[in-house]
Formats: sequence, structure tokens, C-alpha cells
Amino acid sequence: MLLRVMLIVGLAAQAQAALPEISIGYEPDPSAASRADDLTRRAKSGLGTRDLMDAANSHAFLHLAARSADPKVVAEALRGMARSWSRGEGKSKRPTINKDFRKVVSQRLGVKDANVLAGALAAARLVAGGSTPDAKVVDRIIALATSGVPAVRLAAFRALHNVRAFQVAKPAKGKTKGKVVAALLTALEAKQAWLVAGALDELAGASFSGLPHRDKVLAATRKLAAHADPGVRGLALLTASRVASAKERADIAKLVRGHFKHKNAFVRGAAADAAAALGERSLLHDLLALLDDAGKAEHMVKGFTAADVKAGEIRLRVEGGRVDAAALRAFKSLSNGKFSYVRGGGAKRDAKRAAAITQAKAWYAKAKSKLPKSR
Repeated sequence: MLLRVMLIVGLAAQAQAALPEISIGYEPDPSAASRADDLTRRAKSGLGTRDLMDAANSHAFLHLAARSADPKVVAEALRGMARSWSRGEGKSKRPTINKDFRKVVSQRLGVKDANVLAGALAAARLVAGGSTPDAKVVDRIIALATSGVPAVRLAAFRALHNVRAFQVAKPAKGKTKGKVVAALLTALEAKQAWLVAGALDELAGASFSGLPHRDKVLAATRKLAAHADPGVRGLALLTASRVASAKERADIAKLVRGHFKHKNAFVRGAAADAAAALGERSLLHDLLALLDDAGKAEHMVKGFTAADVKAGEIRLRVEGGRVDAAALRAFKSLSNGKFSYVRGGGAKRDAKRAAAITQAKAWYAKAKSKLPKSR
């Protein structure tokens, strides 16, 4: 408790210095200026979701993020920019990010105030993502993710999720993917489980056997598969399974198999997804028991203070939210298309899942003798 209080005080203490004004082309009309004044008064105690998402506030947020000297106001304005503007790549009533937006985000990423940085990183997702990312902003996010205040690093990890060259699990042109992976790798030896989990959460979704720095990622995740935190352990299994080469998969399969009976449901569900990623059909024998496992495959990593000085949390959830759903997906993948399962929703969801489990067991009974033996 003492350490958490010290962290809160340490982050909040940074919010004392006035921020310099950023010169932008936008000038608010009387209506926008009045709106900005109202938002300023309320921003000091925190704005609600409705205010932050209101497109009518978009330019007032830009004005405040650029010209207010109060770090609390700037931080809230940046969070508002993140939610009231758009990249302009689809249908949206929100204004499209422009030169002023990019300039404000880029410069606010250079301040030391953790709360302001958290807001800037939220807004930076719009600038760093999409088909035409701002390379300078991406590099600044990578720098913030690599070292510094742990809570700010976590916020940077989340911003990197939007970098298209990184987020898709396949090769990409240029050096961006490698730089992002290298930044996330620096967190895998951190003492804080939440920081490791945050980095792994991003790596897991982007991993494949041709990932840059694959060898380092595999070595680190194999070690983290023994981590005390279930979130870290489950994500490590999934990441290791996705980056493993064909020659390494049998060895990783042993690691995965050892977690099918883990006491934590998230770990069991992640292990089932890892089995699907590996493509090792010998795992089907051990996966069979997970078809009867209705455990809630979710995990919350918490107990830390986020960069916005609020209680931090990382929500982890296996697709479908249940161990048996993950096992069904693995059966579908490892049966080479012989067993089909489409996750349903609505009132008949449970009935559809139960019917699929019956079908999976029936398929296994017929295919068992032809499957590779459990190793």
C-alpha cells in the first residue's frame, strides 16, 4: 500500500509545472471559446465520457490542448481529442485529424508530466494508426515505451497497438515492426507483472514465426510461461506458440500441454488457444478434457496506478470468455476442417456450444486411433 501511495504522489507531483503554449492555426469563434471556458472549469475534476466523445467539443479540445497552461486541463483536452476526432478513413461525423492536431500531439508527447503524456498517447493512436501514420509520432511513442516511468510505458504500449505495420501478424515493409517489437521486449524482464502483461498483450496479437527478434521473443516467453501471474503466464504461452518455428513446435507443445490442468481458467483457455496456434494434433488427446471445462477464461491484472493517476487495470479475456469455447476452437483448427464450430450468440448460445461439444467428442472418438500419440 505504501508503494502505491508513493507512486500516486510521485505522478501527481509532476502536474505542478505550467505548460508552454503551442502555436496552431485554429482560432476559436465566440461559441467555441465559450465552450472551451466551460470545459476548462469542469476538466480540473475530470470530464465524463459524453463530454469526451462529443464531436461538438472537438475544436475546443484542440484549442485547450494547445493553449492551456494547466496540465490537468491539457491532459483532459488530449483525451477529448482522442475520442472526438477521427482519421477520416470511414464514415464519421467527427472532424478529421489535421496539421494542428498532429502538431499538438507531437509536442505534448515531449513533456514530462505523466498525466499529460497519457492523454497525448491516447490522441497519438489516431496519428500513429491508419494507412498514413506520422513516422515522427510513432518514433516518439516507441521511445516512451522503451524506458522511463513504467505507467507511461504501459500507455505507450497501448498506443503502439494502433500502428498498422506492427499490429498485423505478418511481414511488413520497413523497420517499424522491428522497432516496436524491440521496445516491447525491453519490458519482458520488468519486475512489475502489469508492465510485462501489457507488453505481452500487444506482442501476442502480432506474433508469427517470422516476427522480427523472434528468437529473443521465444526465449523470453518460454521463461515467462512459469511466471506467478496467470495473465503473464497465459500470454507467454500464446506468444511462444505463435512465434515457434516448425522444428520448435513439438517442444513448445510439451510446455502448453502442462498447462491444460492449471488451476487458473485464463491459463487453461490461453493454453487451448496456444494449442491451436501450434498445430500439434497430438495435443487433441489432452484437450478433450477441456471440452467439459466451463471455467471463466478471464483475468484482471491490477494493483497499480496508471499514468492518468487512476487505478490501473489490464483486462485479459480468451475469445468466448470460457475454457470450453477455446477448446472447441482448438478442435476446429486441429481437425483440419473435419469438425466445424461457429460460435453463436444470443439466447441459444449455450445450446449451440453444448451441441458443438457433443459433435467434437463424436469426431474425436472416430479419429482418435489415427491421431498422433500424446508426446
